[in-house]
Amino acid sequence: MNRLFVTIYLSFLFVIAFTQEPFNMIAIEDVIEEIAANSDNQLDYTILLEDLWYFHENPINLNSGGYEELAKLHFLTDYQIRSLLEYIGTKGPMTSVYEVQYVYGFNEKLAGYLAHFTVTGPSKASYVISPDRMLRYGRHDLLITGSRCLQQKAGYIPVPDSILSVNPDKSRYLGDPYKLRVKYGYNYYEKIMFGIQAEKDPGEEFFKGSNKNGFDFYSGFLQLNNIGPLKTLTIGDYYLQFGQGLTLFSGLAFGKSAFSTDVIKRTPAVRRYSSADENNYFRGLAAAAEWKSLEISLFYSNKKVDANLTDTLDEGEDEFSSFQSSGFHRTPLEIEDKRSVSELAAGTNILYKTERLRLGGTLVHYSFGGQFSPSDRSYNIYSFKGSSLLNAGIDYRYRLKNVELFGEVSYGNEHWAILDGILLQAGELTSFTLLYRNYSRGYFAYRNNPFSEYASKNNEHGLYLGTTFYPFRYFKITAYYDTFKSPWLRYNVSSPSAGRDFLVQIDFTPGKQTEFYARYKSETKSEDNHDDTAPIPVVKDYTINKARVHASYYLSKQINFKNRLEFNALIPEEGSKEYGWYLSHDIVFASSGMPVTLWLRFAVFNCDSYDTRIYAYENTVPFSFSVPFFNNKGGRFYSMLKCALSKYITFWLRYGITQYLDQNTISDGMEEISGNVKSDIDVMLRIKF
Repeated sequence: MNRLFVTIYLSFLFVIAFTQEPFNMIAIEDVIEEIAANSDNQLDYTILLEDLWYFHENPINLNSGGYEELAKLHFLTDYQIRSLLEYIGTKGPMTSVYEVQYVYGFNEKLAGYLAHFTVTGPSKASYVISPDRMLRYGRHDLLITGSRCLQQKAGYIPVPDSILSVNPDKSRYLGDPYKLRVKYGYNYYEKIMFGIQAEKDPGEEFFKGSNKNGFDFYSGFLQLNNIGPLKTLTIGDYYLQFGQGLTLFSGLAFGKSAFSTDVIKRTPAVRRYSSADENNYFRGLAAAAEWKSLEISLFYSNKKVDANLTDTLDEGEDEFSSFQSSGFHRTPLEIEDKRSVSELAAGTNILYKTERLRLGGTLVHYSFGGQFSPSDRSYNIYSFKGSSLLNAGIDYRYRLKNVELFGEVSYGNEHWAILDGILLQAGELTSFTLLYRNYSRGYFAYRNNPFSEYASKNNEHGLYLGTTFYPFRYFKITAYYDTFKSPWLRYNVSSPSAGRDFLVQIDFTPGKQTEFYARYKSETKSEDNHDDTAPIPVVKDYTINKARVHASYYLSKQINFKNRLEFNALIPEEGSKEYGWYLSHDIVFASSGMPVTLWLRFAVFNCDSYDTRIYAYENTVPFSFSVPFFNNKGGRFYSMLKCALSKYITFWLRYGITQYLDQNTISDGMEEISGNVKSDIDVMLRIKF
């Protein structure tokens, strides 16, 4: 632990030594953390990061921005967007961003966030597309990122030739421990957008072996927006996001969180793909066109995906038991599964929209270059099997004054799924959401992401109630209660089961410089009792309670402090209780007088087991994200430095170290590290012109 304390001490001296001008940092990281820290899931936040960075550098004009543009800010609810547009339509153009404080549903804190991503003033004329203007006014963005773990993992220890001669498929990492990513993007006022990227993960080969052409993953797109009746045309890699996510929705989608009433999906239908996720996207051609109240989207995709091959059938067709989503191709076995199955998708979405109503229909057909045959476990009896799949759905949203109805009904694998909800804005200070879902045990949609408790998005009935209200000045209370059940078996649950989940959070914001919140969350679920020797495991309930207290305040005009204390308690139906706690202190420094921003965090944790692990969002280099979890006992420190070397060049350096007090080794298998220290480093160079 001595190294941790020395590192933070020297870093703190660095902060004090360079403290100068009034604090002027951009709140992008604050917005991301407020959204990301509310989820325990490992989500891909690339869409969120890209949108916030883009609108920081190209602010939305509140007086001319439309619904879909404002929705890309992600931290505005549907009611807030509608309320803002109605206010401007009634009162006229705003003269200052801070005028939003007088709009129903907004407050001083939200106005402060908006000030980083929006502007006011006269609406600008539409931008003319011409080669000359595209060369003069187009924005270029090049990012080069590298990272690695500084300790040697077991997978990188050389395997003797004598062993490889006997077992050439011996599991080992064939590449080096570096992660590399190169990303280039061009943007002409969001009219014309082009991007390419290349990436290799740690352990993957580079310009040799299975990757003789360099990187393990390449991606690219060309997108045209709002040109005549053509709303979007994308060639290359893209996301598709329709309705409430039940039939077809790839990319980022938030579920339950402290944003308790924001459960409506409202993202664009076709969107460029620029993430590093190597499977959850489409590759081909997609277009959306508008004509009066009608919007029609067509798409075609044909690509290879990772799958776990299990056999070759008599007809010569491959059989596979699961789709692989990790994107790792480090070992001989992982390389064998690399892009081993073709995936063809084609379909359409037709959307009718008026001021109050949005009614859409989605149809998509998938064809796989192999026979999908999951394991013969009991919970897979109703699972999808075969080489082709048809998904179809109808979605709706209807708004009447302060009430909005929304939902979707979907068909897949000869079964149905239904989602229906209502959002009520009961005055300026109170809102409610009620959402019902019924996903049958055999329902399956290949690329979907609806509101759900479970990752499988089927075999689930549930009722969710969320509320947000402002009881007093400076106070906000958010809460939700969700009850759910599974009428059939699940993985690790050998009988029908039920559970419930509720959360209460109180925010206190007495001014621009200070913010506090306290949160309590409790969830009850079921799982097999693995200690039981019976042929059919006995299913037991367990409850995990989580409490968090968070404070953010300014030590001076130049330094922001953040403190967090989190506590988990696992209470099984039988057996001993387990506990976990996490305490962190953050320092954020930025100066308008120097092109330097610095982030520091020191944390200590003590968690009895993996089940009491605690997730904590960490700031990292732009367009990347980090939400690690902590268990066992130890300490964590990281620091990140951002330095603007010139108007066009910015450099980031991030270093983190975790030391465990009760471990002699870290992780297991090929990820095992001998010792109790794990450290990592990230470097990014960004060139904009």
